[in-house]
Amino acid sequence: MRLLPERSYFQGKRTIIRADLNVDIVADKIIDDFRIRRALSTIKEISPRARYTLLVSHRGSFECPNDYTETLEPVAKHLSRLLGRNVYFLEGSVESVRYALEKLPDHAIALLENIRWYKGERENSTKFAKQLAQLTDVFVNDAFGEIHRREASIVAITKFVPSFAGLLLQDELRHLDNLSTSPRRPFAVLMGGAKLYTKLPLIKRFLRIADAVLVGTALANTFIAAQGNRIGKSLQEKKFIFKAKAMLRNQSLIIPDDYVVSPRVLAGKGKVTRGSLSSNSYIVDIGPETAKTFSSLLEKAGTIFWNGPVGCFEHAPFANGSRAVAKAILGNTKAFKVIGGGDTLELLKPLLRRKPKVKNFFISTGGGAMVSYLAGIKLPGIEALKKQYERR
Repeated sequence: MRLLPERSYFQGKRTIIRADLNVDIVADKIIDDFRIRRALSTIKEISPRARYTLLVSHRGSFECPNDYTETLEPVAKHLSRLLGRNVYFLEGSVESVRYALEKLPDHAIALLENIRWYKGERENSTKFAKQLAQLTDVFVNDAFGEIHRREASIVAITKFVPSFAGLLLQDELRHLDNLSTSPRRPFAVLMGGAKLYTKLPLIKRFLRIADAVLVGTALANTFIAAQGNRIGKSLQEKKFIFKAKAMLRNQSLIIPDDYVVSPRVLAGKGKVTRGSLSSNSYIVDIGPETAKTFSSLLEKAGTIFWNGPVGCFEHAPFANGSRAVAKAILGNTKAFKVIGGGDTLELLKPLLRRKPKVKNFFISTGGGAMVSYLAGIKLPGIEALKKQYERR
């Protein structure tokens, strides 16, 4: 990839930075500005020399691109406070934005309204990418969390202007690459989540390079069923039962031996059981013995990768397993730790408030992008930057 050049390169250049400023906002108040703060390093590196810096981002779910309540205007105001300077908020047609940019003072910073509201963005339209390219002399991709999307502001735009990887993107890849190339042993992986099909390639890859792959939450259900257990109403992916049986032969794969079950997923109290469930029960958490096993392995690890809670942590009685492994991970001060995924971060927030300084700790801004990259899948945004390098 073409990495970020020297600061002098940006002198007088119109610059677009594709950032990931997708944050939750309630009543115009930003709930968590983690992603915004992570974007600041590249902005601060470029903006003092650029003619102007236009930030491009999205808000909202990838599955709901036409939710026109997901404006970025509160993000512009928040950026202004963090940077201690005005961040201009621009909306309307690309042509009207171009006109507004020409009127801005030198070294100005502007934020474009939600890029997914523009026709052609989701389609990776060459026509729309050309329009964006007319606004800039150089493009910087710093949106690691969206690097797996094939969209105009991530992929197609790189065909028309010099394009580089931003500081955040470089930092993400460096930390994630360390997991595959030089992990400190023993290397423990903790995986949770709901959909096995999205995590299966990653689990398979880590079974080749990690010393222990611990699986909880709904991901484990298919493996528990593959052992011949009835799992009641618990989510499982029957089409992967055969693959799950084959993977169970790998001694590095560790699944729950006991688990908490309940007739309701987010209500009431559960009971600990092993083996098969009654037909009206759900698996809602790992059991106390499994929590001890997982925690012991995590406490001794030299490298830890964690993606996803191991139970329905949103309901306090079913959060014990997730809290136990979280404490084990945060308490391991010697291990190099990489953590990612929205639910994982939500679980960690109260723990990090009590223990804000954790050694050797990297929180990724990516969810799906992180999982795909670690699974060895080629990501459109990275491949586009590689092609730029090859054409140079």
